[in-house]
Amino acid sequence: MIYSQIDNEYNLNGILQEASKALFKKLNAVNDGSKWRNRLASLDEKKQKYIASKYYGGHMPWKE
Repeated sequence: MIYSQIDNEYNLNGILQEASKALFKKLNAVNDGSKWRNRLASLDEKKQKYIASKYYGGHMPWKE
């Protein structure tokens, strides 16, 4: 009974649902690194070397 009163008063279920949705989106964004890797790997070698030297210190993490 007390928990239902607290839940109704503060809308804890709604807050928890929103938090879990946000976490799910964040995890999907983090785990979906394959898109940028595939995109960079599809570029010609000259462009890959340019991007690697400018942004990654010459390292090409998309080839790992």
